[in-house]
Amino acid sequence: MLEKILRGVLTLVLTCASVAAAATPYTSITVFGDSLSDGGNAYAYTEAIFGPGNGFPPAPYAQRFSNGPVAVERLAANLGLSLTPSLLGGSNYAYGGAETGSTNYLRLNSNPLVAAAFSGSNTGVLAQVADFTSLHSLNPSSLVVLWAGPNDLFSALDSAADPVAAMSLALFNLQLATQQLYLDGARTILMPNMPNIGLTPFGLSLGAAASAQLTGITVGFNTGLHLLADALNAADPGLNILEFDTFSLLNSLINNPADYGLSNVTQPCFNGVAVCANPDSYLFWDSVHPTTSAHQVIGDRFTTTVPEPPLTALMAVALIGLYASRRRKR
Repeated sequence: MLEKILRGVLTLVLTCASVAAAATPYTSITVFGDSLSDGGNAYAYTEAIFGPGNGFPPAPYAQRFSNGPVAVERLAANLGLSLTPSLLGGSNYAYGGAETGSTNYLRLNSNPLVAAAFSGSNTGVLAQVADFTSLHSLNPSSLVVLWAGPNDLFSALDSAADPVAAMSLALFNLQLATQQLYLDGARTILMPNMPNIGLTPFGLSLGAAASAQLTGITVGFNTGLHLLADALNAADPGLNILEFDTFSLLNSLINNPADYGLSNVTQPCFNGVAVCANPDSYLFWDSVHPTTSAHQVIGDRFTTTVPEPPLTALMAVALIGLYASRRRKR
């Protein structure tokens, strides 16, 4: 009997060692969010409505709200994990225009066809999470990215609503999303904060006073997000919310552009008519979205923020596999 126990323990140790050595730190990556993370869902969704090759956003956008891969795609590639849009069978549930609730800001788009397509589309973050958790479950070696907030602000500005109240509701929605993901098995959630909207070409175009106001709203939201992350980490055993300071990184990109190979950090590369000569030297692709070169920087910083899951998580995965193997042999 003792020999069997020792043999089982040795098998478990060797299994855990092989898991830790051979596997990537995480077995999967699942993403919820907006256009900063959308790898093609908005395009695929509208292409199904408008016809092949006619998805939104159109060229020169790269079926994303940028001119190429976005930060979470870079993160996934760095971790050796697959990440494709959920509408194409993947685990990236982010939609361009997604607000933190169930609605999508693109319902207010100036193009009536786009607005109609996203009116009642139910593609906001809470809807994304509900869609996922109704069909799938997570485990301790799953990495989740939850990144949203700007579209709640844009929606409030466009509809003359109180932006501060909108951001308070956004924080509540992110709390609900996080708790639902935790109940679904998530234990590691990367939660970047909001970039400085006041320093985007959109923010700067509104003038100094409005730009400063947008920066202030962003700071207030980010402070609330930090407090929320601390509270959730304390309340939920085993939960590890990894905060990422997008706000400070954007400020660094703007204040030290040469350090990142950039030369233009105030203007959009694509102004709606023509594309700039060297997109890789621009921080912004359009009035609010980064270029793919800037996304690469963000994705690389995401990667350094995400640690390996704790050994207990790897042991849990190994135990499940070992148990299943023993069951099959009986």
